[in-house]
Amino acid sequence: MAHQAYLIRRLLTIPPMLVGISLVLFLAINLAPGGPESFFIAEDMNTQMAEQLRESLGLNQPLHVRYWRWLTRVVVGDLGFSLSGGIPTTQLILDRLGATLLLTTTSLVIAVVISVIVGVISAVHQYSTLDRVISALAYFGMSFPTFWLGIMLILLFSVTLRWLPPSGMSEFGKEGDLLSRISFLVLPVIALSAVDIGGFVRFVRASMLDVLRMDYVRTARAKGLAEKVVVYRHSLRNALIPTVTVIGMAARSLVAGAVFVEMIFAWPGLGRLAVNAVYRRDYPVVMGVNIVIALFVVVTSLIVDILYLYLDPRIEYE
Repeated sequence: MAHQAYLIRRLLTIPPMLVGISLVLFLAINLAPGGPESFFIAEDMNTQMAEQLRESLGLNQPLHVRYWRWLTRVVVGDLGFSLSGGIPTTQLILDRLGATLLLTTTSLVIAVVISVIVGVISAVHQYSTLDRVISALAYFGMSFPTFWLGIMLILLFSVTLRWLPPSGMSEFGKEGDLLSRISFLVLPVIALSAVDIGGFVRFVRASMLDVLRMDYVRTARAKGLAEKVVVYRHSLRNALIPTVTVIGMAARSLVAGAVFVEMIFAWPGLGRLAVNAVYRRDYPVVMGVNIVIALFVVVTSLIVDILYLYLDPRIEYE
């Protein structure tokens, strides 16, 4: 019951958090130099026409009125219309959301699976040649900037070797071909997950080493249990508890990294949509994308808390 009450309280905190985030974003966008109307109002436009344009866009009203109107529409799922194209912002986001979720989710799953396996192997074989090689590769992965790694991957595998496509999400006429989709996904996933894999491996290794030194692990070994049982049944679950926090934080940072990856690989996702909207000062689209990202961050934090409850039932939330 205590866990259920805690989760209910966490769910109730989500709406106020989103309202606070949206208010900060709204003020930052609308108080920035130039403002969204500067994209539409030319320097040689007369004052009367400029005022009429501001009125038609609803930009002549006070900030608190404009924010309240925007907030009441968002509650019912209406994020407004794109100032540059007149297309509903919700439609633009939904058209791009699937691509971003595919990229980020695939990258996170691959990073977690590889990191847990390699990190455990590195910890079990501490100070061996294999451990040193894994640590060196992890440091290399952590040191590569995402945008630089993406460009190098394109030069190597697309330009030089011609093994994989350099950009896009699918080949024209083969949108339903699974193998074609995977070939377009490989390079962006590598670029996005490489840094996280390096960090995860180091953290899993350190966490496993701490757990393997615990008294209950020594007791399990003294009882004659097989090493695989000791490592994977008695140690790994406890080692993953602090790792979940890092993975949750990385899931949020993946969204920021996806912006660079989507621009480099011309991936039609939310990151590319947001960058283009910023260039056009299309603030309804910028606001809509940021609210979706904020919701993703809040939900990710909630999922991390739920995983805590599963991994360690001893944790009590009062």
